[in-house]
Parts: sequence; C-alpha cells; structure tokens
Amino acid sequence: MSAADLSSEKKPREVQVAGIDRTMKLGIACVYFYEEQSAWMLDLQLEYLARTLPDYNYTIYAGANRLAPHMRRQLELTPRVRVVALPWYDGVGGREHAFYLDRLLESAVLDGCTHVAAIDADSFPIVPDWPRRLLSQMRDTVRIAAVLRLENLDTYLPHPCGYFMNRAFLTEHRPRLLASDEELASEPFRAFLRATGQRVDTGIGYGYALWRSREPWLQLLRSNHLSPHFLMAGIYGGVFFHLGASSRGPSFYADYMTRPSLRIAGRIRNLPLLWRLARSMEWRYVQNNLGIFESISRQLREDPHNFISALAGAPTDSLSSSELPCARLSPARPALT
Repeated sequence: MSAADLSSEKKPREVQVAGIDRTMKLGIACVYFYEEQSAWMLDLQLEYLARTLPDYNYTIYAGANRLAPHMRRQLELTPRVRVVALPWYDGVGGREHAFYLDRLLESAVLDGCTHVAAIDADSFPIVPDWPRRLLSQMRDTVRIAAVLRLENLDTYLPHPCGYFMNRAFLTEHRPRLLASDEELASEPFRAFLRATGQRVDTGIGYGYALWRSREPWLQLLRSNHLSPHFLMAGIYGGVFFHLGASSRGPSFYADYMTRPSLRIAGRIRNLPLLWRLARSMEWRYVQNNLGIFESISRQLREDPHNFISALAGAPTDSLSSSELPCARLSPARPALT
C-alpha cells in the first residue's frame, strides 16, 4: 500500500479523529539509553507519544539492553510498548545505536506494521495527529519523511531522531543506518559522499538508498520560533522535538568546522608544547554547552508544554493548518551509475 492510498481524502486537522486511517498499524522504534539523572525523559517521551496519537493503533518497539532494571520494568509495564529481545553489541556509540535500531525497525515490519517511525531516546513528536499530517505532505510520491539537520552541516542525512515511512520503503531498499565498511569503501558510495558533501554518520545508509534510487523524501528542517542553542532543543518540520546531546557529550560537528578556536585546537592538540592549550580551549567550549544543556533540560523538565510551545511559537495542540512548517521535498538529483 502506498502513501497515496493512506493519505487520500483525509479530513483536515480540526476533525482529527475522523481523519485517522483505521487500517494504519504504526510501529515506533526507539533505542533507550538513559543515565539515572535523565530518567524523567522517559516519562516525558511516553506522555507525548500518548497525547499525540489518540485513537491510533501503534506499538513502541523498545531496545533496552543498556537500560537500568527499574526503567526497563517501566517500559515493560507501559501499554503499547514491546521491549524487543536484542543481541548484545560489543561496543558503544553510533554503531551500537544503529545496530539496535536496525533490528527494532525490522521487528516492526515483521509484525505487520503498515508504517514505521524512529525516534531517539531524547526526541518525540509534539503535534497531535502527526502521522496523518505527514502523509498529507508526502502525498503519492514520497514514502519517507525524516529530519535533516542543515544547521549541523548535514546535506543528505536522514537523522533518526525523527523518521516516518511506509513499510514498502524498508522492504524494498532494506537500508541500514550505518553502511558496512565494504560499502563505505565502494566507489558508488564514495561518489555519493562527494556529490552531496555529506559526512558519514548514523542515517547515512538511508541517505545512500534514497540517492541511489533517486527516490524523493520529505526533509523536516529546523522550525524553531525560539532557539536557545543552534542545535539542541530543535523542532523539525513542526513535528519532532529533539533535545540533543543527552546520550553524548555536547560537542557538535558544525562547531568544529566553523569555530576558529576549535579549528585551531584540532590542529595543535597533538603538538608537544601546545596540547594543554588545545585541551583548555575545548574544555571551555564543552563547559559552555553543558551550561546551555542543563538550562534547556531544567526548563523542559519543569514545564515541558509551555517550554515546547515557546520553542514552536504556539501551543502545539492548537495548530490547525495541515501545512507543516519547514518541510520540503528533496531536490531532484541524477542517479548514480
């Protein structure tokens, strides 16, 4: 079934319940990485998923291999959550996340989900009825909508803090979030990187599948009305909120590419007489970002709905327009040969 079949003749946002496609079975994949001090984010994410999906038939496919026992138990006891048994990955970081998320998405497809979404442990949808709203923008030519973080210098990377796709996209392309070493070294993949200027990061396998097949995708760009940081606390396409940096240090690619102090630090960090200076410069940068992250986290925890409404520029549950802000179709590109 195509996106057109599911989105045709939908009612506007104001009659949200009547507009829901009762045949949709939505699977939402998320790999959960939380330190104890971030456990509140789990409650907040689950709350927003429930409040933005009234009357939808959905299941959250949860990866919880590294979650504390009491948080794993919370997931197991939450309605509509299925904690998926996953093999252990020997390592941490982006490859671990991609390893687990690939398998959660496969589980959703095998369970017969007609549509599949992916979110990060610190991201969640903020606008009610978001699957139908995305489908109304995707129409009959697009099978996947995804976050694109132009502000972090990405050019063709569907970022997994926010995916929404037709199952046929997954079954036909069988993409991986991170390409294998062999694929990364192949000439077609290297041509893709050269042509787009995109760096390798989690989600690059999806970007490559889209580019190689010339399949269009709906790019969800940063749509903040208010931005306490250029990357953290982002809202994308008016649909997905992403805290950012909650499972990693607050160091960002765009900063290292554009800030003179960090570019200098990168050049001198291995020099015998200057490595201390480089470390000091980077430490000050990280400490500043930590302060911003803590301020954002405090506001999000204490008053999430008003904080997110301020970021969005309006209460998210009052948006009536079917048109999503900062959502664009990917530009046409020639196929790789």
